[in-house]
Amino acid sequence: MVHGAPIQLDELEPLKKILARSLNEHQLAILRGLNRHFGSLTSLLRRISEERGVPLSTLKSNARTLRDLGLIEVDDRRGAQLTRLGRLVLGLLSDGGLLEGVDVARLRSLSESLKCKLSRSLEHIGGLHEASSLSCLDILVALLEGWLRLRVLNPAALVLSKGHAAPALYVAMSEYGLIDERELASIGELGSRLQTHAEPSVPLVAVPTGSLGQGLSVANGIAMALRLDGRPGTVYVLLGDGELDEGQVWEAAATASSYGLDNVVAIVDRNGRQLSGPTEAVKRKEPLKARWESFGWSVEEVDGHDHGRLLRALAEAELFRSGRPKVIIARTAVS
Repeated sequence: MVHGAPIQLDELEPLKKILARSLNEHQLAILRGLNRHFGSLTSLLRRISEERGVPLSTLKSNARTLRDLGLIEVDDRRGAQLTRLGRLVLGLLSDGGLLEGVDVARLRSLSESLKCKLSRSLEHIGGLHEASSLSCLDILVALLEGWLRLRVLNPAALVLSKGHAAPALYVAMSEYGLIDERELASIGELGSRLQTHAEPSVPLVAVPTGSLGQGLSVANGIAMALRLDGRPGTVYVLLGDGELDEGQVWEAAATASSYGLDNVVAIVDRNGRQLSGPTEAVKRKEPLKARWESFGWSVEEVDGHDHGRLLRALAEAELFRSGRPKVIIARTAVS
């Protein structure tokens, strides 16, 4: 493996072996039990004790070890649960990789229904920004799934640098209960908070965006502030491939690399189209992977419509901190 290059799944095998040797079968049983949403640690330990014939005192000792390792946390109000690190460790040790139990077929079906909902929601404004929103909807579903449902991501902010794709974000958020689905009918209307470029009055929207090419600079600023404050969290920024024509993007790319902002994860919606036509006809961007690498970024290319691969790439970006910012080039198609 080249130093600083994205870690591939087959390169995780040595780490998986180390983890497997470090955790015993009782500790793994506790982690798997908590992954199935047992709220009370005591009830879970009793159940494991009965099923496996293991003394309760032994299981309590193993639970304390897991807590000391930062893999589980116990709260009087919320009960016991896996930490973000605990979920990632369990995922590495499972046959399903980082994302045990992810129903990719469900996510694919969900995205298809959301695409239909998106098209209906934009009919009253003539389908404005529909194509560019459709191309990144799968990316946003994967991001929100990892963030809000699976909890394998540790977000501090989301910057929608590709601001005209706001309708896709709205539709995805309606699935996760962040906005009322009935509100989608007001997209782009006077007085609606769901404008065709998102504003901070909308959940998850850190900053307003619209002028292309500025989002990565904003993400860098948030990431640097987090570092200065000693706070954890990752800043995700979604870029369109057309906006890579902007020089400010590459200034920001150099800045992130120079400051070692490994808490920045950029996702490029590589759909090959921009307002003026095919991206390569307007201004050549390939070899895009090599270009980002030349600016000192870790780069991974994925199918931008493969929810499982997107989720895995995002989770890997969270787990493996190399001192370099990371970019996921998601190759998509305009529907």
